[in-house]
Amino acid sequence: LGNGAPDVFASVVSFTSGTGGGGGAGEVGLSSVLGGAFFVSSVVVGVISFSLGDGGHPVAIDKPCFVRDVFFLLAALGSLLAVLVAGSITVWGAVCFVSLYAVYVLAVSTTHCCRDPCGGDLDAPLLGAAEAQPAMAAAAKEDLESRGDLDSSSPGGISETEAPPPDSCRHGWVLYLLAMPLYLPRRLTIPVVSEERWSKPFAVASVTLAPTLMVALWSSHREGMSPTGKLVLYLCGGVLGLVLGIAAGVTTQRARPPKRLLLLPWLAAGFLMSVIWSYITAQELVALLVAAGHILGVSPSILGL
Repeated sequence: LGNGAPDVFASVVSFTSGTGGGGGAGEVGLSSVLGGAFFVSSVVVGVISFSLGDGGHPVAIDKPCFVRDVFFLLAALGSLLAVLVAGSITVWGAVCFVSLYAVYVLAVSTTHCCRDPCGGDLDAPLLGAAEAQPAMAAAAKEDLESRGDLDSSSPGGISETEAPPPDSCRHGWVLYLLAMPLYLPRRLTIPVVSEERWSKPFAVASVTLAPTLMVALWSSHREGMSPTGKLVLYLCGGVLGLVLGIAAGVTTQRARPPKRLLLLPWLAAGFLMSVIWSYITAQELVALLVAAGHILGVSPSILGL
């Protein structure tokens, strides 16, 4: 479900823009749905098979799981073909599509409960050669140490007095500055409650600014709204964000993120804001595809592939 989230939002944005005169955005949505499924079924599977089967070794697959997945994929494509032939879809047809995925999840869960998980032990390496990698790395390290290329007295075999070259530091700062306009808005609006990335100032700022971002996104799709109505919405969003920010500042600690019952609202807020940012990103990408199609004279349906 998480892997398909970008396709979901891109398709939703494409179809909604197409119905509102998006100038070919609907064609991008349909092509992204079909082209994405075909790309994963052909190119991705082929590349993985070449990578794992290098050297003439066959690729082992779990036959029951493979047959199950192919069956549900063919069922979904067959249902989609029926919809395309009919030219329209009803609410019950949409419910059947969603129910098909629910049945697929139930079948996968039943398979895992009735027998060993697909692919064997979860602790086993994905590649057969992975078991030999630690020994090969240790042998290579000993070989380098014997030639004096590494300083074995420091952790990892790298001398503690060795400093990174100045060029790498400058390149790191350049990349940091280029990524900051994309990173900072998301960091200031998506609550993060992991132990490694916890920061109380960022957490308070995220819950304070998140309602304003939601209001801005919602009002941008309401073309008939008056300026007074938008102002009232922004004021309500600002007040709600201020209240949530004060509550977050009172109920959280600087040293560690919330725990137990207080953790659930933070996780829900983080998920909601991640969904909103995915929608915003998909909206911009679809707009860029449509614009590139108009400039280059290429059909949006081809760019959607």
